[in-house]
Amino acid sequence: KGMSDLKGNNHQDQKLYFYFSSPGKNQIIYKESLTYNKLSEH
Repeated sequence: KGMSDLKGNNHQDQKLYFYFSSPGKNQIIYKESLTYNKLSEH
């Protein structure tokens, strides 16, 4: 996961928007963000 994954066609962006806007997903996204940030530091 990274910036390259966010760059895609409109269909990809729609799925990402739906994923991020889905209720109950905030906790998961927050955990993934922390994990990604930790991996990025190394």
